[in-house]
Amino acid sequence: MTWARTGYFVAAWLMVAGIVVQFFLAGLGIFGAESFEAHENWGFTALHILPIVMFIFALLGRLPRITIGLIVLLFVLVFIQPIFIEAADDHPRVGAIHVLVALGIYAIAHMLAHRAYAYSPMETRSPTT
Repeated sequence: MTWARTGYFVAAWLMVAGIVVQFFLAGLGIFGAESFEAHENWGFTALHILPIVMFIFALLGRLPRITIGLIVLLFVLVFIQPIFIEAADDHPRVGAIHVLVALGIYAIAHMLAHRAYAYSPMETRSPTT
């Protein structure tokens, strides 16, 4: 199962990097350098797939239940995230929640990636959270 734990480690850090890219693409859209199309496409592809990949690796690697629970929470937040943008057309304040949920997604993903060091066969130190 070490390959699954290594896969989880890689997927978790790819998720963090993907979220940073997502924030950058949103900034490009907000400040007019680009449209929001890249932000939307990146979110609907990479950021929706990676939590599923993390979940599969976590199950195969037999990671602790708390980790699997946090991955499920990450999955749910990523999948409800577009709802806030759709609702923004009628209720702009609900659209503002999109940014707050994005912060929560980043926090959970970063915590999961940091904790991945403890499960990785590449590193034996425990997480300091």
